[in-house]
Amino acid sequence: DKDTTIPTDNPKVFKAKVNGMFDASRLQQLIDALNSSDTDDMLKILQDLVPEFSYQGPVQA
Repeated sequence: DKDTTIPTDNPKVFKAKVNGMFDASRLQQLIDALNSSDTDDMLKILQDLVPEFSYQGPVQA
């Protein structure tokens, strides 16, 4: 949605314009999943943090 995003140098990456609170604990859970190589958990958390995120490729650890 162009009203809630700001373009970046990468045409596939946008910054969100949001009002409200950000749940830093969910971001920490994602970082922990990345550090533990728990790919399934990482993808679930990323989908929760970024509802528009859709991963269509194979899951590799």
